[in-house]
Formats: sequence, C-alpha cells, structure tokens
Amino acid sequence: MPDFGRCSVDGAGKEEILSMSVSDEAKQDIKYARTVRPRWWALVAVGVLSFPVFWLFDHFGTLNTSLPTLDALVALSFVIFVKRRAYRQLWFWITMTAFTAFHAITILMIPWTSGWIPALVAGGFVSIDICAMLWILAAVESQSNQHTSR
Repeated sequence: MPDFGRCSVDGAGKEEILSMSVSDEAKQDIKYARTVRPRWWALVAVGVLSFPVFWLFDHFGTLNTSLPTLDALVALSFVIFVKRRAYRQLWFWITMTAFTAFHAITILMIPWTSGWIPALVAGGFVSIDICAMLWILAAVESQSNQHTSR
C-alpha cells in the first residue's frame, strides 16, 4: 500500500502545512482502489453468501431491495478495505457508521424496481458511491489531522 503523507508537529508545537491536500489524498485512494483485484475465492464466497441474502429478502417479500443492499454492503466493505490503515481511528468508524445509516435510509426510502437493471448501470452507481465515500473520508481525515496536530 502506498505511503500517505501526514501532518507533523515541530519541536515548538506549531502545525506544519499538511503534506497532502484532500483532493490529492482522495485521488491517491481512488488510484489505489483501481489497482485492487479480488482473489477468485473471494468472488466465489461473495456469490455463495449472496444466495441466503436473496432467499431471506424473498422470504420477507422485499426481493427488490436485495440487490441495492448487497451493492451497498460491497461498496462499504471495499471502502473499509481501501482505507484499512485508518481502522484504529475513531473518526473513521464514526464516518463509516454515518455512511451505513445513509445507505440504509436510502435503500428503505427509494421505491426499487423489481425489473432487470443492467450490470453496467448498477456498477456505475457503486463506483460513484465508492468515490464519494473516499472523497468524504479524505476530507474528514484532513480535518481530524488538523485538530490532532494543534
């Protein structure tokens, strides 16, 4: 994983200029995310584990929300994987909890179609979702670093 710049504090305790702007960090995270290739067994596991999810949603009569739910789970999991260097930070988990709540509310509030949606369209929305979360996380991380370096 690439080395991401961080702000530092000199001996006098004054804040130095952040070594990486929010846009640079988000672009670097997105660049790294584009290089991630899941292993074949991970894809098989996701496929096998999705069958009970589809069955459960079908059992409760909400099969039309199963694909958006799985898409949100994949997007959130992927962002956690990409930003795994921050997993010990409180700001990271607070932000991820807010993302999860936003996705849950969105899935529950939107009337989803039970018809066929092209994979390219669904994948496009997931990609936009991942990029937006990475940009927001970069901004939150920048703010967190500014507050901790004072």
